[in-house]
Amino acid sequence: MAGNRNRESQWLVIRRCLAIICRLQRGPASKEELLQAVLAQEGPSAYGDAQGRALQRRLENDLARIKYNLGIEIRYSRKDNCYFIRDSDLPLLDLPDDSLRTLAFLEQTFGPGAPMHQEVQALLNTLRSYLAPERRELLERQYVALALELGQRDEDEIDPDVWDKLTYALARHLRVEFDYSSPSQKDGVPRRHVVDPY
Repeated sequence: MAGNRNRESQWLVIRRCLAIICRLQRGPASKEELLQAVLAQEGPSAYGDAQGRALQRRLENDLARIKYNLGIEIRYSRKDNCYFIRDSDLPLLDLPDDSLRTLAFLEQTFGPGAPMHQEVQALLNTLRSYLAPERRELLERQYVALALELGQRDEDEIDPDVWDKLTYALARHLRVEFDYSSPSQKDGVPRRHVVDPY
């Protein structure tokens, strides 16, 4: 029976840590706000009978677990008297490829001058920061691909391999070099084109 109680307490610790992370994803929070988030999710017995300094120590232990076991760095700002997520080795969000394409569309649509530009960009930056690096790169490639699609001036098909390499290079700000033949060139000799990163 003791083994079951121990296992339940380990799950309770995990649930408390998740409540803290969820609250911090909403924005910076004071120690009291973090405690309130845990108690609201897990009930008044989330930290047992701990009060005062013992309760503070248990919260600090949860913050340490989040940092050392989950790789999410939570910092405290003395100036603002609050905690915030500074960095994370653990992705806090993942989205399907179609949703990443939709985020790229929103970023393109709500550019400077659009209504609520700053609010939409702040939301997109928050979502982007929670993604794994490879998903952030895919989002950037979706953004570049969308910009290219919107800028395409004819109905010609672009080879998927060429399209993939081009979006990869543009998303990473790499130089692009290619040979191009045009029907308007009477000699039929391909011309070398170089496009530097923008």
